[in-house]
Amino acid sequence: MAKVVALYQPYYDRLDAVFAGYSADGIAVLHDWCSRSTNLALAHMEELRATHADGM
Repeated sequence: MAKVVALYQPYYDRLDAVFAGYSADGIAVLHDWCSRSTNLALAHMEELRATHADGM
């Protein structure tokens, strides 16, 4: 676990600094956008799988 923390902690520290520049409302908008776009991408992948189940 210590190796994982050592590897990723600098990234998370920088990410915290990025988010510190946003208001709570701004973070809510970012969260909403990320959630919606992820759900759209997942739905599209499922549509592609269903449409091209025969391997195209």
